[in-house]
Amino acid sequence: MTITYPVRMITRFSLLMLPLAIWPTSGTMAQDVGATAVLEEVVVTARRREENLQTVPISVMAFTAEDLEVRGVDNIERLNVLVPNVSINGGAIFGVTSSEILIRGIPGVAVYQDGFLQDNAGGPTGVGLLRNVVEIERVEILRGPQGTLFGKNSSGGLIQYITTRPAEEFGARIKTTLGSFDRLDVVANVDLPLSDTFLAKVTGASLTRDGHVESTTIQRDYGDVNNQILRADGLWTPNNNVRARFIAEYSGSNTNGQARVVDAIAAPVCAAPPPPNFSGPIPNGPCLYSLNGLPYTQATHAFPGEYKTASTYSGEGNELNTYSFLADIEWDISDSLTLKSITGWREWDYHTYVDVDSSEYNMFELYFYREKEQLTQEFQLQGSGERLNWTAGVYYLDTDSRSRQPRWINHDLAAFGVPGPPP
Repeated sequence: MTITYPVRMITRFSLLMLPLAIWPTSGTMAQDVGATAVLEEVVVTARRREENLQTVPISVMAFTAEDLEVRGVDNIERLNVLVPNVSINGGAIFGVTSSEILIRGIPGVAVYQDGFLQDNAGGPTGVGLLRNVVEIERVEILRGPQGTLFGKNSSGGLIQYITTRPAEEFGARIKTTLGSFDRLDVVANVDLPLSDTFLAKVTGASLTRDGHVESTTIQRDYGDVNNQILRADGLWTPNNNVRARFIAEYSGSNTNGQARVVDAIAAPVCAAPPPPNFSGPIPNGPCLYSLNGLPYTQATHAFPGEYKTASTYSGEGNELNTYSFLADIEWDISDSLTLKSITGWREWDYHTYVDVDSSEYNMFELYFYREKEQLTQEFQLQGSGERLNWTAGVYYLDTDSRSRQPRWINHDLAAFGVPGPPP
């Protein structure tokens, strides 16, 4: 059988209001534009310090918040169509928040947020790495091995999110997006300058959308979106030499099931009779149904080009809850020497249920659960001079994870004529 992950175009509506103005003549306009045209400076942290993108001697691409909004990028997965040689394959068998990220075809792409590694060692591919773009200042993509500054797990490259810092003036913003399938995205931000030395910010987001893969056996549409984000951000600058930023964040994703569609069903290939150590055609998936007398046909279970499935799964599909805290402290010891401390804590629990064959039979089923806790501590000493800039540091990572993964896939037993689970 061939499984596809359908994606439907979402219609977006936006309203732009411009004040009335008296337009100058074409000659005057050309003079004004020519007089003010400058190359905008883009600041990146590709080498663990803020630098102008034009002066960084490595392969890096940076997208500002305006760049992402104009291109309709609301999730990291959409960078897939914007950046050459970057492949972000979302969904897969482990759920809608999982991903496999390749840069130049090479795996091992590290993901950072505000200098904090989003570690995924010991878990399924990329759990929790498909992030919603909410109040992001920029996204940086570094090609090639980045192990010198970002650790051994960045052999393919790096993707880093930089969130927007609290503003110096009080302000509130609300952004709403409406679309097809009852899409409703609401993002709200409030900047709270509590004093001259402490700035605070609160961000909340609710992103919802109905499913688009219709079940032909029960009343349910799979592939819905139900995401929530809550972030508290504080920036403390007691003097010109010390800067400290503290971020606490919760993000949750809950869907009713994966948007899986069977495109085609292969003809059954069964070994009959199947003696021990048999030789011959290797049994394939449809053979299991034949051995158990279950009808599984192209006409009733495959829907090429349609957003339909025969699945009867009605429980919880995919759920991910993530809690994190970050403390980023910088101290300018002198004009040429800076000491930096980055402390990060992250905990998540995740489960997903997969109806692999998208049928009404309990033949190919998978359930995966994992919970994980991560603690990192990094110290950096950065020096700068007229001819040499350098960074030295130490890094500590401690992770603890627990998981269970029951399966209902009896390839070996069914190949020898042992009936599989009942429907």
